[in-house]
Amino acid sequence: MTTDFELFKFELDKLYDKLDGTATFATLEGQVEMKIIGDSLGNLKADCMVMDNAGFGNKLEFKIAFDQTKIPKIINQLEKIMSKFPKSGDLD
Repeated sequence: MTTDFELFKFELDKLYDKLDGTATFATLEGQVEMKIIGDSLGNLKADCMVMDNAGFGNKLEFKIAFDQTKIPKIINQLEKIMSKFPKSGDLD
């Protein structure tokens, strides 16, 4: 659902403003999860998980470290996705 991208962008905007907190992207099926955590100094860590089949199968977990300068590009890419695929689904 495109609401997944909207919620993630909303949380990323807040994280970029404060550099502290968490932005989470998770699909309804549980096949993709990404939790970006800020330390208030501009350092970010993404804890990620992807699965090939929903609920079972192969699972890959990894971490990525980066800084706040990457967030605007991520937000820009999310905006492109949301403009190409208008909202479907419910935020509630």
